[in-house]
Amino acid sequence: MKVSLIIIYSLILVFLVQTFKVNAQEYNLIREVIDGPANIRNKDGSIVLFTLNDSALVESIEDEGKFIVGLAVNLSYFQLKSERIFKGNTLFGFEGKKVGVAKTDLPVGLIGYWGKNMGFITGYSAKQNIRPESVIEVVLTDLINKKKFNVTFDDLRPMINMFKLGHWGNEKHYICLEGTMVDLSPRDRITLMIEDNKLIGIVHSRSLTLENRQTYPLIRGHSFTPVIEMSQTRINEIVRERTAWYNSID
Repeated sequence: MKVSLIIIYSLILVFLVQTFKVNAQEYNLIREVIDGPANIRNKDGSIVLFTLNDSALVESIEDEGKFIVGLAVNLSYFQLKSERIFKGNTLFGFEGKKVGVAKTDLPVGLIGYWGKNMGFITGYSAKQNIRPESVIEVVLTDLINKKKFNVTFDDLRPMINMFKLGHWGNEKHYICLEGTMVDLSPRDRITLMIEDNKLIGIVHSRSLTLENRQTYPLIRGHSFTPVIEMSQTRINEIVRERTAWYNSID
């Protein structure tokens, strides 16, 4: 049962498709975009596991100055039965497009079917191999700094459309889900809290540093960072509400 749940949650990422434009080209994003070609290595960097083409789509999370990248790949029948991709094999992404090449034999984890023979491979990439304009935290921080913390909904609209943020509930909360490498049952990676047409604060699961703004821990790896100036009473209220909400879900 546990293995089945891991497979299901890991392949959720292929359905979390976003749209992003770089240099007038349109990309269907899972999460981030490779600035390649890029070598993906083992943790200590001594072995190149596979290479990824420019604009390959990956799920990633920063780890000690590097990025762990995860890639859903189409498997041949032989690869599926072997649970392995062999050195020299071409890597095909979820949509069947060539995205890279295996440089050594790769064990394949989290195998599933879903109408296609799918697997999941991971490795480590240098930070510069991830396009910063495809990382939502970078884009959001740059926007807030540019607008000097006075960010309207109209200011946010291009980013909301670019990353295809979902709207949640009756309140104006716009959400990007966390990756399955962080959370097998993804919660929010970013929640934009909007009141009176202004961004008032951000709930986030990854590092988000804003100058002259304190970040308040919640639970389950989430934090709240106010954008506008607000009273400590209001901050405490938001912290209590969000903590209670996370406690109410699985």
